Order: sequence, then structure tokens, then C-alpha cells
Amino acid sequence: MPLLPDYFIYPKTLRMIPFRLYEKLVADSELDEIKEYRSAKAHKGNAIPFEQAFREIEDTIK
Repeated sequence: MPLLPDYFIYPKTLRMIPFRLYEKLVADSELDEIKEYRSAKAHKGNAIPFEQAFREIEDTIK
């Protein structure tokens, strides 16, 4: 079955979705990331070393 140029296979669900919807999902995701970055940057807490932050993230994934 040939893929239509107006559709995209969304990797998270392996479903074919309209390309315009995919573009909206990506834009919304990027907007959320920008908001989170700005929120973190505005936070005046104490910085922690990269290694500690990485370790904490890894521990929450396990």
C-alpha cells in the first residue's frame, strides 16, 4: 500500500495520521518544552551538578 503524501506514520502509536495533525502535535510538544525550559530558568533554586541530575533522572526511569 503506497503511503499518501498527506499522511504520516506516528512513531509512538504506529498509526497513520494526517500530516497536518502531526505538525500540530510537534508544535504543541515544542511549545511545552519551551514553557518548561523558561519555568526552570526562572526558578532561583540551587544548581546541582550535571552528574547528580543525570543520576536522579536515570533512577526515576528504572
